[in-house]
Amino acid sequence: MDIIFIHNNYPAQFRNLCNSIAAKGSHRIIFITGSGYSSRENIPGITIKRLGLVRKVNTKIYGQMQYIEGGFINAEATISVLRELKGEGFSPKLIIVYGGRGYGLYINTVFPNAKIVTYFEWWLKEGTLKHLKGTINFEERMKVNTRNMIILQELEICDAAIVPTHWQKKQFPNAYQNKLQVIFDGIDTSFFHPAPQNFKALDLELRSSLKNKTYFISKEERVLTFATRGLEPIRGFPEFMLSLPYLFKEYEDLKVIIAGTDYQQYSYSAPNKSGSWKEYMMENIKEKVPKGSINFTGNLDYPEYRNLLWRSDLHCYFTKPYITSWSLFEAIACGATVLTNKSPATENIAYENSLLLTNLENQDEINSSIKQALDPKSRVKGVIKEEFKLQQCLAKWQDLLNKLIEESP
Repeated sequence: MDIIFIHNNYPAQFRNLCNSIAAKGSHRIIFITGSGYSSRENIPGITIKRLGLVRKVNTKIYGQMQYIEGGFINAEATISVLRELKGEGFSPKLIIVYGGRGYGLYINTVFPNAKIVTYFEWWLKEGTLKHLKGTINFEERMKVNTRNMIILQELEICDAAIVPTHWQKKQFPNAYQNKLQVIFDGIDTSFFHPAPQNFKALDLELRSSLKNKTYFISKEERVLTFATRGLEPIRGFPEFMLSLPYLFKEYEDLKVIIAGTDYQQYSYSAPNKSGSWKEYMMENIKEKVPKGSINFTGNLDYPEYRNLLWRSDLHCYFTKPYITSWSLFEAIACGATVLTNKSPATENIAYENSLLLTNLENQDEINSSIKQALDPKSRVKGVIKEEFKLQQCLAKWQDLLNKLIEESP
């Protein structure tokens, strides 16, 4: 059977599903991705095709229309590759596409008999816009509805619409609630699992290939960790940093390790010349913390990242009401003591009493919550719910895809 995946950033959320389908060895699978994708990951049985954008967005047109035009450009680039594949005799029964950027707008004009499954992450609302933009003016409020236009059309076109969590599903209009199905991406608990016995009783050398640097962690140190793709407000990075002067006064043996990239994946820039929240927050607290006590590793390779979670005495994951990061699920699956903030985005992920909570809107409470959680008497072991484990998620995907194939002409 011929199958097509479409995502601007191969393999992204489709990694586990691609691996599962390709492992069967009985399908021809094409993954269409952006021209600038940077992943070095090779999935056996997957052929990658790059999108070639036919033109750039015209910045002279009305601002609200620039995002729409960007979606049309993505759609045109996708159609170009699909037509090429059709000319080569490729005839997909399934096309699984990342929604919201326009890639799925014209798929059915090239392959009208293919079943289209669209994966959606977020429906923009004014209530969450402030966490992405900082200040909201009238133009930004208009952009919300403009950006949702593409999502609406892709919702109409697809045969099945997927969202990863119930929280994300709730953001979408009532008219599409029955069409949207919740299937999480899945956490591979054969990799992300609790640490081997006595792991914390050993010294650890943490290697950052990105920085070509090794970080030494003594078994005697009290380790506080924070990990996120971008160091930014929507993930509570400023609040975490503000807690550190207080915590170093309380614990002389404290070591802080922060994994993540110094950029804004979703949020607005810091109010300094560079726009860097790392630089801005360090400038604010540098006189109040011991020199060299805060370690920034950049993004870590998965084995090193897991070692960090295993060694952590407390792992903090914070988020404003937005898409929940994989890192929260991964930390819980590793059995780490995790402190997160009370939010719809963090509810119903771990079993009761296996997750510590704080209030991200109250800095004093954050400080005291981290202090208490760093005390060995207060620690808990994360236990992830069964529904988020990879095998359960893949089984749901398989059931959905089998049903769609049965309905195919």
